[in-house]
Amino acid sequence: MSVDQVPPVIPEDWGSYECVFKFGDEDDNVSKLDKAVIRTNWEEHSLKFFFAGFSGVTNFPELIGAVMVDGVEVVHYDSNIKRAEPKQDWMKRLMEDDPGHRDWYTDECRVNQHFLNSTIDSLMKFNQTGDIHTFQRIYGCEWEDQVYTSDEYRYDGEGFMEFNPITQTWIPSTHPQASYTKLQWDRDKERIKNIILHLTNCSDWLKKYLDYANNTLKRTELPSVSLLQKTPSSPVSCHATGFYPDSATLIWRKDGVELHEDVNHGEILLNHDGSFQMSVDLDLHSSVTPEDWRKYDCVFQLSGVKNDIVIKLDKAVIRTNWGKPEIRKLPSVSLLQKTPSSPVSCHATGFYPDSATLIWRKDGVELHEDVDHGEILPNHDESFQMSVDLNLSSVPPEDWRRYDCVFQLYGGKNDIVTKLDKAEIRTNWEDPIYITIKITARVVVLAVVLIGAIGFIVYEKKKAPENSSELSEKLNPETSRANTPPCTQ
Repeated sequence: MSVDQVPPVIPEDWGSYECVFKFGDEDDNVSKLDKAVIRTNWEEHSLKFFFAGFSGVTNFPELIGAVMVDGVEVVHYDSNIKRAEPKQDWMKRLMEDDPGHRDWYTDECRVNQHFLNSTIDSLMKFNQTGDIHTFQRIYGCEWEDQVYTSDEYRYDGEGFMEFNPITQTWIPSTHPQASYTKLQWDRDKERIKNIILHLTNCSDWLKKYLDYANNTLKRTELPSVSLLQKTPSSPVSCHATGFYPDSATLIWRKDGVELHEDVNHGEILLNHDGSFQMSVDLDLHSSVTPEDWRKYDCVFQLSGVKNDIVIKLDKAVIRTNWGKPEIRKLPSVSLLQKTPSSPVSCHATGFYPDSATLIWRKDGVELHEDVDHGEILPNHDESFQMSVDLNLSSVPPEDWRRYDCVFQLYGGKNDIVTKLDKAEIRTNWEDPIYITIKITARVVVLAVVLIGAIGFIVYEKKKAPENSSELSEKLNPETSRANTPPCTQ
């Protein structure tokens, strides 16, 4: 049976809803309304454009721009290099097929730079401050069962202006200068016309990019799933690793019914190869007899894949790390970052035994502040992994070289030392729905925000749906500016 939810509900209120199944005298089966566990028959993709103009910052670009497809940076621009650069092989191939594509991005981003910086100058005159300021624009579209569009501006990290495509006017924030700016922007009908055109065409650009990126963005990889147990009295962990994308669920069932009690869900984590892993623990109380184990199974579900992976709870297939011979195995250590504004994670995987430490140091001294230690987790091959995060929100780029991550295996002679180097950080940036960047007047804080700027994406699904159409021809270099890739002011 099914029951449909008819009235519109904003995403923030989803947690207030639940579905309850009642059957006789049995306990109710309650399922929380959670987007992460909803199975759909549509694909979700997004195309976002980010621009940030800066004032009062020395030795840093006046503008940083980025194009993000499904949360992955595909084009980068800053006012120092003065040229749009492809960040993915498929985008490089697209630009080779259509050289005008890069030129359009470059030219229009320069126009964007002028607009953002001139707006900052106007706002600074109003505030009569000569401090450090930033003005950001984030716009684009998200394509699910229908298309949603948005165009938003932020000043010093706070909401400033949002475009309403229905009324074709700007919605000001509570910023004291926003209402006056709205009057000016509302009078610029030519600019509004171009914005409407770009938002309307956004889904076509997204489809074109997906055609080029088909093998990269639309790939699906199933994981290996194992049952692990650290000690005989520990919970049994169902561990899935190596799947892509990260739109997946992992659950425990009893007699085919999902369990919620005595179950602990872990977060989805990024692997060093760009795939993902996750685990869910089941606490088997002493009241669960060995004969009842066969009633339990673990189920992995990957969005877009028809067949689930089902692993029966069987003591014979549980991998453990007790009673093993004393062997030692060193890990591979990588630096990972989920989004440009996230902490940098030092991730060690493949070590054995689990008596190990992983720390961040500055100038050779262990750090305790701004550091978050993760648990030691088992891998499917009986080795272990662990991570430790470092928050760099108050660290200027020139000080990064003073930091390193150190892995120490008990009984091992040599530590593994990994220097904090931006070039070595592996990323797999996602497209968060809501991210707020707070900008202060301190240079050190702003410098880190600038480095993470290309990952700043704000998107709220409350725009009017638009019809989408297939775009089969390549973008034409002779097309007018209004029909070029969307780096318009």
